[in-house]
Amino acid sequence: KLQFLYLIGTISMPSGPGDDARRAALKREARGFVWSVLEAHREEALEAYPPRCVDKIPNFKGARAAAARLAAEDAFREAACVKVNPSLAQQPVRKAVLEAGKVLLSTMPMTDAFLEEGGRDDDDGAGDGLAGFDEARLVFYLIDPSTLPFAVSLDRVVTKKGMALYGVPFVFAAPDHADICYPDGITPCRAAVDAATGAVVLPSSPRVGLAPVCVPHVDLVVFGATCVSRATGVRLGKGKGFAEREYSVLNNRQLITARTATATTCHALQVMDDWGGLPQWRSFTERLRGACPWVEADATPADVLNPERLMDARHDVGVDVIATPLGVASACRA
Repeated sequence: KLQFLYLIGTISMPSGPGDDARRAALKREARGFVWSVLEAHREEALEAYPPRCVDKIPNFKGARAAAARLAAEDAFREAACVKVNPSLAQQPVRKAVLEAGKVLLSTMPMTDAFLEEGGRDDDDGAGDGLAGFDEARLVFYLIDPSTLPFAVSLDRVVTKKGMALYGVPFVFAAPDHADICYPDGITPCRAAVDAATGAVVLPSSPRVGLAPVCVPHVDLVVFGATCVSRATGVRLGKGKGFAEREYSVLNNRQLITARTATATTCHALQVMDDWGGLPQWRSFTERLRGACPWVEADATPADVLNPERLMDARHDVGVDVIATPLGVASACRA
């Protein structure tokens, strides 16, 4: 029986450089399995857009219900600032954040061109997937619901275009107060790190015209996911390392700390724990042995999504909360 929402501990195990290629191969196989399962059950599991979920964070059916389940949890209710990824599947979560009067932090969606110009694919097996990343090119949006125009539609605000229109865009400069430019690429400004709080104080964007803002501590981070495990806390995205880069930037500035909870919303089919013993899983493990011969022939989902095999302590992040549309179940954080 598919479960509903799980609270599990964030796990991140150390690994050596020789594990990178194996980790990358196993991640690709796990993602491919879940994408194929979702496509096979498209009518019940996926929204019509986009037409294919492969290489994307799946836009699953029931995203609003999953967001509502998450919004009822203590980790959400007690948060003052919530960072939510910009994927379409998490759009209802972004709306729930603003409806609850909380500060929303999100990002301008990154593309493969971003990686080609300054970063590296998370799954290239060539070491630290965040190497070569230029933080000053990552644009964040800060949206305080108390500053939004009267009667503006939150459904519009939380879209990708809406966040660019109504949010305060900013980037993080180097700790030495380096000069930076806003997203228009022309307007220079200066960003300074508040040594007392770790918050980054930024001048307002000339496109928005608000007063200078102070980025608050992030109490909850909501990721997108391709697949997750409630048994291990492992979460896999779409394989580009975008979310990990964003997390790293905030963590390096103490805007994310040990007090920050992590979560994801997804379809129940994306929770891999429930696939063990089913015919589809046996077929998958048989194929998996061809690409990853070191994996046991009778591997369970927990064996595949094993943090010692998959999580790189340099940047991978597990989740505490997994919300699906079906309901809620909870356990103590490890």
